[in-house]
Amino acid sequence: CFMNEQLSQEDYKKRRKEVNLGSRKEIKNYLKIFEELKKKHPHRPLFYKQIENSLGDHLYNAKDSLFCFDCSDIEHSKYCSQMQLGIRHCYDIYQYGIEAELCYEGAMVGTNAYNIRFCYLCLWQVSDLTYCIESYSSKECFGCFGLKHNSYCILNKQYEKEEYFQLKKRLIEKMKKDGEWGEFLPIQYSQSAYNETTAQLFYPKTKEEALEKGWRWQDNLPGTYGKETLKEIPDDIENVSGAITKEILCCETCQKNYRIVAQELKFYQEQKYTLPKQCFECRRRARMAKRNPKKFWTRQCMCQESGHDHQGLCPQQFRTNYAPNRKEPIYCEACYMKEIY
Repeated sequence: CFMNEQLSQEDYKKRRKEVNLGSRKEIKNYLKIFEELKKKHPHRPLFYKQIENSLGDHLYNAKDSLFCFDCSDIEHSKYCSQMQLGIRHCYDIYQYGIEAELCYEGAMVGTNAYNIRFCYLCLWQVSDLTYCIESYSSKECFGCFGLKHNSYCILNKQYEKEEYFQLKKRLIEKMKKDGEWGEFLPIQYSQSAYNETTAQLFYPKTKEEALEKGWRWQDNLPGTYGKETLKEIPDDIENVSGAITKEILCCETCQKNYRIVAQELKFYQEQKYTLPKQCFECRRRARMAKRNPKKFWTRQCMCQESGHDHQGLCPQQFRTNYAPNRKEPIYCEACYMKEIY
């Protein structure tokens, strides 16, 4: 098939050979046709496989897990993102999983992680950590940073087991009294500004929007501007020589300078694919922009068949992360499967 047109094997190879992936102009034309083609054919409300009583996008082998995204082998969890392989009873965790259980409000925790609360970058055989950062292969620590193979520590100070639990209890009681207990580390102590994090990819904000919420913003991100030595990149990869690796290019989106390295050029030439006119960061943002947002709307199936309601539409309603103003026809799972198979 070529652009959904059924062809013989011979005709397909001939048509495919006529497409010049090395021409930026031709690629843009095909991408435009492809986007229009997508709007004509039905889409599933969400991408998932082998789920039970679960809700999420790109969710695989899930049971009793709600509002989860890009997760697999997960059960009894909620508000998790990019968690993989053996996730049980976790809540509000961003990355990465692998045998993680009873983890709550954290980021980058995993590989045999148990009872990790309000922690960031705590990995590899960790258990019973609270308000810890970058602590590895440790257990029973509170408010610690950068520990390895430690236990019964508070603010990186070693305590006897009994003393540790007594002091930990007093600290939690004090935090509850001050209204600090039960929340992730305060954002004002973040190691990065908002626009330096992956949050900007999933939930893009302007500088004004971020500052209004009290979040930090970095004006001087790494990079150079106005240093380009080549104003125009050849349209076709066939017209590109190895000399381009010595040139400084300018991103057509943000005007930041970037370069093409030798290994990258070799890949483009082998695949006969056109050179990018955007810097890496803008290419990454463009890819992320093609993904649906991490939120849900309730919509009605758009399948039109006889036997449906008075408007000819299937009455089935479902949750989807395709916004109501999107042009693609969104079908319920039953209608989608009937249409496809």
